[in-house]
Amino acid sequence: IFPEKCLPRISCFFFFVMLSLRSENHFVKYDRKMTMDKITASEIKKTNRNNIYNTIYKLHHTSKQQLANLLGLSLPTITHNLKELESLDLIKKDGFSSSTASGGRKAQVISCNRKARISVGVEVLKESVFIVASDLYGTLLGQDKLVLPFECSKLYYCAIGNWINSFISEHSIPRESVLGINIAIQGLVSADHRRVVYGKILDCTGLAVEEFSSFIKYPCM
Repeated sequence: IFPEKCLPRISCFFFFVMLSLRSENHFVKYDRKMTMDKITASEIKKTNRNNIYNTIYKLHHTSKQQLANLLGLSLPTITHNLKELESLDLIKKDGFSSSTASGGRKAQVISCNRKARISVGVEVLKESVFIVASDLYGTLLGQDKLVLPFECSKLYYCAIGNWINSFISEHSIPRESVLGINIAIQGLVSADHRRVVYGKILDCTGLAVEEFSSFIKYPCM
């Protein structure tokens, strides 16, 4: 558990981790300025799937009929896209609704698989390192702190890499679910976020993310 005085900073860091997680694009987006006559059948299909997933994500729980009503799509189109999303493990069937307005058959409840993608954030400080993991809705799945003074050495990068790998393993996070490891460090980074261009606090100017990623089993950013 983090010391109470560290919580505001960790909360702020966690917010940036979530921004990174939510910016992950699972589907191909199309240019909204594109005129309808230029949109191909494939692009329409991808757009429908994207809109269906986003609607399920925002509502948390929904049904085929509600999706059809909200998006103006036919039930066969909704059903086809739901099957694709379910095959990707991005959504799941979540029981049945408690009642129906007409008294007919209860509707199947559909929800997002909130653990389909997991974001892991690491904050490197002068005397310690923090790590957090969160699901698609920002729910904290785990956190930890490692007291280890920073140094520019392979021994240090290896220790951090092994610690991160162990953290993910100990929390039973499937490898395919990890979006990536978001590493935050005290300093200014290059436009591509791959190298520290000014790191006076840690004396790490020139440090590249590859120094860490070579010891981590997951993509780093």
